[in-house]
Amino acid sequence: MVRPLLLLLTLLGSVLTGQSATNTARLSFHCQSVRLHPAAVTQLGQTYRLAFTTVDGEPNGELGIDEDPNAPTIHSTVILLEHPLLGETLFAKLFVDPPELGDADVNRVDDFFQVDRPVESRVTRGGFEDEIFGLVEVTATWSRAAGSASGSCALQLVGTFINATFNVPFEVFQYLGPLTYAPGTNVVAQVELDRQGAPGKLTGQWHLARHAPGELTFPADEWLNETGQRLVLIPADEIEAYLTHVFRQFYNGLAGTFDGLPATPAEEEYIVWEFNVFDENDADDDREPDLSDPPNGDGGPPVTPTLAVSLAEDFLTLQITARAGQVVIIERRPTLTSPNWIEVEAITLLAVTREVTLPLSGDDSDFYRVRTP
Repeated sequence: MVRPLLLLLTLLGSVLTGQSATNTARLSFHCQSVRLHPAAVTQLGQTYRLAFTTVDGEPNGELGIDEDPNAPTIHSTVILLEHPLLGETLFAKLFVDPPELGDADVNRVDDFFQVDRPVESRVTRGGFEDEIFGLVEVTATWSRAAGSASGSCALQLVGTFINATFNVPFEVFQYLGPLTYAPGTNVVAQVELDRQGAPGKLTGQWHLARHAPGELTFPADEWLNETGQRLVLIPADEIEAYLTHVFRQFYNGLAGTFDGLPATPAEEEYIVWEFNVFDENDADDDREPDLSDPPNGDGGPPVTPTLAVSLAEDFLTLQITARAGQVVIIERRPTLTSPNWIEVEAITLLAVTREVTLPLSGDDSDFYRVRTP
């Protein structure tokens, strides 16, 4: 039996007013690489030494994102093992990941990379293979106190020519601070970031321009660290990764850097970073922050949406047509006499028409409406 459905369209006009004040948002900037420092262990009077690199030349300590989609792990590095009995340094590609802790604060960044989250003896496994001595199995036990950028990784190597555990110091890189800007079509934001859990700063300008509704692009801006060294961003268009409004006051996006750790002599390292921006400024109260929603609107005032409805089994499909960039809110209640509408979803129309499929609630009736904020 088809349930009765009442679809109500409530249109609330919205007036977009000019604004010249400076807004403040909060920016968190995370590196997706881990820095592994050199380590050594002595057995039977013989000292074994480890170092790590992702570039030719001197070790840079990076455990970075592997470019091969078929790699057994997401992260990898080249391990340099000084073996006293062999009298040589072995070079091999080490496949091992940092642990996945989850995303407790739902910001799309694993808690391992967030300095305020602890890492308590989490184990990952990997390995590397030497042409002469074969496979070496690796067990990594990661620990880091909340509030500290530095931790320790007990790296156990087990193979035919070695059985040793190295206590490898490691670091994560997170910067946090205010992002100030004057709302407009093209935003010039001032970045003032402090490294979390360790000394360090990043300062500079971030030029943000509208790429699509709720989506911002940026050029090759450069920020300076605490010693005046440059961290240069790869333009968003080159890697097709933009700063995107995800929901409410939250933006997320990937960034590339030509040299993410300029303190080392190497280049093309620590390349992959991630942005989180939290902006509570919303002058027109349309649930898209001012960072990507300029005060003069994003293409004109809201237009009256049109709605087409179809029902299949236990799913309702709404086809909403309005202006691209316009925000609409879908709400439901079980009866018309219910005191409150319940918000189902607030969406930004990335195109003129968008289909939204909703499961029916299981009540005898469902009443829906779609409105503008």
